[in-house]
Amino acid sequence: MVTNECVDIPNFGPGTIDGPVLQYYCNLTNSDNQLFYLDYAGTNSSSRTLYTIRNVKDGLCLDVPGFERVSAGTLVSEYHCDRSSRDNQAFYLGSNGWIVNDKSELCLDVDGVRSGGPGARITLYHCRLDDDHRWKIIDGVA
Repeated sequence: MVTNECVDIPNFGPGTIDGPVLQYYCNLTNSDNQLFYLDYAGTNSSSRTLYTIRNVKDGLCLDVPGFERVSAGTLVSEYHCDRSSRDNQAFYLGSNGWIVNDKSELCLDVDGVRSGGPGARITLYHCRLDDDHRWKIIDGVA
């Protein structure tokens, strides 16, 4: 990732419904809330494997408002997990480290262009190689 920071929920406790999702200095221990599960959510029409992204500490999933496609720049928050195809919580792992929202075909992004620092919000934006859309998934950290 360009910023070398991690997806984070503010503070050290569980997040809240519609609460912010941001980036912050990585602390990949159980004491923080930067650990997430990729829960299988089926496949899309292109046979890509879909996942919901569920926070280990609070059990809430990364979510964007409503049930339909959203526009670039939409803020990501947390909400009760819904693996059905009617919601827009499904993501697939794209090429180049992209994490792509299935309904909108937009990538998880740090707000701003290579400029977001600690506390910058996570949004969805057009997938590009020259911005902070590339994520590193670390398996089994606890």
